[in-house]
Order: sequence, then C-alpha cells, then structure tokens
Amino acid sequence: MKEKICSWVNKVPILFCFLVCICTLGISSIFVWDDNPITGWDKLVGDVCITLFCMIFLWCLGLWKKAGFTRAGFGRGLLLGIPFYVIGICAAVIGNIGTDFAALTLRSESFLVLFALNMFFVGMNEEVLMRALVLNVLRVKYGETERGDVKAVWISALIFGLIHLPNVFFMSPLTVVVQAVNAASAGVLFAVIYLKSGNLWANIIIHMIVDFLSLFVGQCFTSGASVLSMELTIGGVVGMIIAGSLPPLIVAWFYQKCKSAKRTD
Repeated sequence: MKEKICSWVNKVPILFCFLVCICTLGISSIFVWDDNPITGWDKLVGDVCITLFCMIFLWCLGLWKKAGFTRAGFGRGLLLGIPFYVIGICAAVIGNIGTDFAALTLRSESFLVLFALNMFFVGMNEEVLMRALVLNVLRVKYGETERGDVKAVWISALIFGLIHLPNVFFMSPLTVVVQAVNAASAGVLFAVIYLKSGNLWANIIIHMIVDFLSLFVGQCFTSGASVLSMELTIGGVVGMIIAGSLPPLIVAWFYQKCKSAKRTD
C-alpha cells in the first residue's frame, strides 16, 4: 500500500500537494464554532489535527527522516530567521499606528496562554505541511540538487500563497490578495531557511514568533482601536505587496548565494 502511494505521489507530486492542502482546509473548516479565524480552542484543535494528518503522510511516504525533527541545525535556523523577527516587529508597528496604548486592556491571562498555543500550532501546522511534506515531496520529484531545490522552493511557495485564498470568506478580497502574495514570498524564505538549516523546529519557532509579534496587540488586548484606516485601495495593495514581498525574496536570494550557510546533513 505504501509503495503504491509513493509511486502515485511521485507521478503527480503537484496534484498530491494541492489535494493534501485542500484536505487540510477541509479539516480546518470542521473545527469552527466561533467567529475568530485566528485564535480559539476550535482553531487549536484544527491545527493539531492537521499536523497529525500531515505526519501520517510523512511516515507513509518515507519522508520522516527528511522532515527535520532533530536538534541539529536548530541554532543555525533561528539565526537565519532574524529577518522574519524584523518583519514581525515592523508588522506590529505598522498595524498599530494610531493605537491608544494607554487604553489597552489585557483580555485575560488564560486568553494570552491560548493565543500563544495557537501561534505555536499555527506555525507547526503550516511548517509540517508546507516544508516537511510539500517541499520534500517536490524535492524527491525534482531531485535534491541546487536546480531541483529552486524548483521545489518556488512551487511550494506558490502553493503556500494559494492556500490563503479561502480567507476571502472572512476578509476583504484586496486584503486576501495582499496576504496571499506576501505569504508566497514568505514561503520562499521559510523554505530556504529550512533547506539551509535542515531543522523543522527552527522554522516552527520562527513562524510562531513572527505571527505572535504581528498579532499580539490586536488579539490579546481590547479598547485599543487604531485610528489608522485599514480600508485598502489598489495603490495601497501594490505598496503593501512590494513592502511585504520584496524583503523576504531579497533575503532568500542572499541566503541562496551564501554557501557557508548550507545545511550539513
């Protein structure tokens, strides 16, 4: 059975990757019982189930050892993630322009813990799916060479951007366009960091940190409404895409050219 699955996946890897992503979106839609798509026990349960679902495929496809559940390369990965920490801080600053910080009230300590858990499992869910599973399936197909890795990185990043499109059901279309394009660009850098470090845990922590930084104030506090208008125009969309997508792509290109950062496994 495992051999048949592996043979089919190797024949149509992109189709498989899309089908797996669609299945994870389906799993996520099952666990929805409040109006907050970012935090909550429903989101947490859904992300845990998605992670386990992807881990089953890692085992079935013989990719578990390639996934990066190891200590080696963890520090290198966190160091390579510095640009993402900067991106997270910038997103937090821009997203809270005009916020009356004196009026902020913490929702509760328990909500803060739940928020942190959600950020961790969002990172784990997306990194296990996109880097451990999707990226490695594509690398097996196209070859674990420099050229094969470039192809796998860009295809996986494109898929990563596309799976954000269903957010149109609870966000404005222009916001979703920005999110999808910037997510694809971030996916390129996440993939490069993963390949350079060989450590999935580092990617998970980096993903958690950038999400935590950018969403912390808006999700964990009340009475701090920003006076910044978030209604996007076409010009605003173009500006946000340029500001959000160019930095990770430039850093990814630099990392790719930096041979000293190459993974050692």
